[in-house]
Order: sequence, then C-alpha cells, then structure tokens
Amino acid sequence: MSQHNSKVAGFTGVASVIGLVLAVKLAEQGCNLALVDRNSPGLMQVQQQVEKIGVRCIIHNLDVADNQAFIAFAERVSTEFSIVDLLFNNAGVSLINSVENQTLEDFH
Repeated sequence: MSQHNSKVAGFTGVASVIGLVLAVKLAEQGCNLALVDRNSPGLMQVQQQVEKIGVRCIIHNLDVADNQAFIAFAERVSTEFSIVDLLFNNAGVSLINSVENQTLEDFH
C-alpha cells in the first residue's frame, strides 16, 4: 500500500504491550500513525519500530487527562494528515470513587 493512499490511525496508550503490537500490525498494513502516550521513552521506541517498517508516524507525549494538550495534538494530527480513519483509545484514566459520588466533571 503506498503511503499516499494509506489510512491513518490515531491512538492513545501506545507504549503498552497492547499499543505496541497494534501499532506494528497497523504499520505492517501500511497505516500511517499518530501516537500518544505519557511514557516518553516507550513512545519513542514504538515510533522507531514502526518507522523502520516504512510508514509515517508522529508522536506526542501527553497524559490523556490533559484535555488542552490532547486538543493541541488533535490539531497537529489534522494539519499533518488531514483525516484520521481509525481511532483507538488504549489509555486509561483512573478515578477511584463510587458511582453515586462521581460528578460529570469527573468523567470529563
């Protein structure tokens, strides 16, 4: 698949084992990648591995709980690739509280 016609996948939590495996599988299918994780060394390792496969890959070190940083990355992805065809949320945000005591702000 040529990069000109490639799909673009964006996802969070890419420095985990699941994220790494998914990134490699997508890259092997010719998919360009926009990757996010707060583990900077792990994120760079994933980028190096998928770029060896020959796809375009942009990364950003951020915590998905930081909404402003996430929006800034989304704007960068839009500029770099125009469109994201596939989106994977592999990162999680921990919140320890009972459902009764959670607010809408907790979910945001």
